[in-house]
Amino acid sequence: MASERLYLVKNEAGEEMGPADQDALVIWAKDGKITPGCKVRSTLIPQWEAAGGVDFLKPFILAQQEAAVRKKQNSIVNIIKRRIFLRAEDIMADSGLVKVRMESYPRANLLVRYMAGLTDTVIMALLAAGIAYLCTLLFQHGVFGKEQIFYVGFGLFWVLCLLYFTLSIAYRTQTLGQRYWGIFLIKQDGQSFWVGRAFFYTIFMIPLGIFSALFALTSENKLSAQEYLTGTRMVKLKLISKKQR
Repeated sequence: MASERLYLVKNEAGEEMGPADQDALVIWAKDGKITPGCKVRSTLIPQWEAAGGVDFLKPFILAQQEAAVRKKQNSIVNIIKRRIFLRAEDIMADSGLVKVRMESYPRANLLVRYMAGLTDTVIMALLAAGIAYLCTLLFQHGVFGKEQIFYVGFGLFWVLCLLYFTLSIAYRTQTLGQRYWGIFLIKQDGQSFWVGRAFFYTIFMIPLGIFSALFALTSENKLSAQEYLTGTRMVKLKLISKKQR
């Protein structure tokens, strides 16, 4: 029909296709000839628009973008990297214009995290004092010699320390210190996790925890080193009022 609107398409190389009607453009989009990098304009209006902004092309462009993202995430290299670093996939809902997390917990600020860490440090200090007292009794009763007692106490402390952090995070998502300050640890996709990830989080936290502020302030995603390496994030509890409205 002479009155039907016609369109021109310009690909990323600057080559133009058309003029063609709406049905033809839809077919080109289905066939992959029109991609997210293409531009479209009406023959009546000398102004180019991104293909994803054209209403009748948007579903096909979004499908191409989603397929490209999934292909990248499911590549062998990315799968191996996620397995090596125990990084969870950061699940997003993509509208083509903005990205929104499927599970949006408020991030725990650095002050609260450090206060929780200080509380757990006090707990570990009490544990160390208890082990020191026990080792003193064992030494006095001749169970262990002078050279052995230090290694026994040192080994016992680190075993109990690893068990405390690993099991409390794995099965309760938080240590006693974190519970007191109202924060807990989750995967980056908003889900809980099991012992393996909690163990490696603890292993990385022991040497790197003191540098959490430096990593969080300098990294783009505001994660500490142990969070980045294990695909986790520290968040605040959601407080829900029970008052009837």
